[in-house]
Amino acid sequence: MHAGATGSIMLVRMLVGAARAGGVEVTDVLDRFGCTQAALAEIDGRAPHELLITLWQEVPRRLGDDAFGVRLAQRHRAGDFDLMDYALLNAPDLGGCVRRLLRYQRLLHDAAGVRLELGERDASVVHLLPTPDRADALRHLSEWGLALILSYGQRLVGALSPVEVAFVHAAPADTTAHERCFAAPLRFHAARTELRFDRAELERPAAGGDPELGRLLDRHASEQLTRLPTSATIVDQVRRQITESLQDGPPEASTVARRLGLSQRSFFRRLKEHGTNFQALVEQVRRTLALKHMRDPRLSLTEIAFLLGYSEVSAFHRAFRRWTGESPGAHRRAPGPRAG
Repeated sequence: MHAGATGSIMLVRMLVGAARAGGVEVTDVLDRFGCTQAALAEIDGRAPHELLITLWQEVPRRLGDDAFGVRLAQRHRAGDFDLMDYALLNAPDLGGCVRRLLRYQRLLHDAAGVRLELGERDASVVHLLPTPDRADALRHLSEWGLALILSYGQRLVGALSPVEVAFVHAAPADTTAHERCFAAPLRFHAARTELRFDRAELERPAAGGDPELGRLLDRHASEQLTRLPTSATIVDQVRRQITESLQDGPPEASTVARRLGLSQRSFFRRLKEHGTNFQALVEQVRRTLALKHMRDPRLSLTEIAFLLGYSEVSAFHRAFRRWTGESPGAHRRAPGPRAG
């Protein structure tokens, strides 16, 4: 599992847009992971890894498109991935484009990956699935990844054909779209998913673009990388989910587990491995927020109880006394700063 991994909300918008363009909806999938319309609209938003993995399976299945990944890559327009696209397409040469992609890949998805391997005569761009054991289920992600990388190269240097294209997964029933897209020998059930080129291709200069602009965009993309959230522990993620849900009442463990892409059994096991449990985390979050809210004189005790998800103020009073040994009123009346 990649419980701490995230991907750009741009990927979610891309997949949801493809579904809707084909006349199908995936609102139920978004709801399952708590992805709201507001979250979809965020410029620099991140989405849970499991939401992306689920969409990569559900969208092509509902569309009934056996070449979904390949066709999706061919519809990609410069700018769909914002700054990253323009930085790649203004690289000085094909090798520079690939190396920038290696650096930027976390901007799109920090659980998937791309690797460049250089041989004496060949250069391989290897696509790494976030869950290698689900290669067949995620074949559209793999096919999209390689088709998109090839598309970047072709837009940068012009005509470009791989020596071979290989996929770990089994061949689809119809490979016509794949043959037309890659224009190269295709191999399925391979040891790895990769585009293999003549190594000399990496030195081919860009046919157009602006290398100076590319360098400027490269710096900006590098700055974006430094702002990416680090992979949070399961405990951090659960605390965040509890915090975001409390106003509507304490969330159910099953709800939080589902949003993190975990079965309830795995969810409880992971928390136990970190020396805690779900109810203890609910208590910790409520106590932390209670002490914070108590320092705000604009909030009444009734309002604080509501913000902490209590349906009755008396329940909040009992909990606060359990946490601090005093009532909320006594805590507020006491002079001087209070420890929190």
